[in-house]
Amino acid sequence: MDIFKGQNLLEFSDHFKTDTDCKEYLAGLKSEIPFKCSRCHHTACQTRTDFSKQCNICRHTESATADTLCHKFKFGARKAFFHLL
Repeated sequence: MDIFKGQNLLEFSDHFKTDTDCKEYLAGLKSEIPFKCSRCHHTACQTRTDFSKQCNICRHTESATADTLCHKFKFGARKAFFHLL
């Protein structure tokens, strides 16, 4: 998260206005790592409109927040980002 160094809270909140903005950012970070299904270990997937990924073989869906600091948070991604500040 080096891109946020030196930003204040207002600049940060301008960059992430919605939960969708946060999920898009997380999905971008996760796309740098090759996908591997946690169930069947297949490597091909489809990206869905909510930035989750679905395995082409077993159809297991992995959310944009899976295996990140926001994994299993019971509230929105934007709120999670502010808790991590």
